[in-house]
Amino acid sequence: MGFEASGKPGEFFNLATPMVYDNQYIPAKTTNQLRVVTVMDSQVIPGNLAVTSGARLAALGLNAPDLIQYWYEKIGDFPFAIRVLEGSASFTIDRGDGIVGFEGVFPKK
Repeated sequence: MGFEASGKPGEFFNLATPMVYDNQYIPAKTTNQLRVVTVMDSQVIPGNLAVTSGARLAALGLNAPDLIQYWYEKIGDFPFAIRVLEGSASFTIDRGDGIVGFEGVFPKK
């Protein structure tokens, strides 16, 4: 899961890898939504950014502490997009099992 950088539309930084192991029953020809809550530690994110994205932050002219402060102060208003990549869901039906990949961007409000 990645958050969009302040003032840099379309630039995302991956911050967490949420995992959910909930079983659900979804009848045929219907849809369902699943809400995933992820707790991100304010001490882990700076290290994550420094190790995985330090050079990219510098190239974009971003300061990690300022960016983290922006995310933490503004997340309730969602002024930035959130991106999900490399998601997968496993399904079991009468004919067998299957795995479906997904990704998406939840746009800013």
